[in-house]
Amino acid sequence: MQVIAHQTATHYQQIGNQNRVIVLLHGWGHQSNTFAQLVPGLSDHFQVIVPDLPAFGRSAYPNLAADQAWDSAEYVAWLHDFISQVIPNQPFTL
Repeated sequence: MQVIAHQTATHYQQIGNQNRVIVLLHGWGHQSNTFAQLVPGLSDHFQVIVPDLPAFGRSAYPNLAADQAWDSAEYVAWLHDFISQVIPNQPFTL
């Protein structure tokens, strides 16, 4: 699946159809498949949402100059926009 969050094409997986939602964020330099072994067990109890952070996995690079990178405030803005679109008005665990 894909959504435009904080002006960046963001790839994500959404597995399971449970009422409780858990969002998994991978570390710097990794991608959503980091959680491949965890997701099947979690999806029995949760709706699991796993995005590729911007510039990693199948998500696009932010529109920045080559020598720039996002700071934590940019990632917070991206996460807020992502959550608002993918699971609006729902409680979730991060």
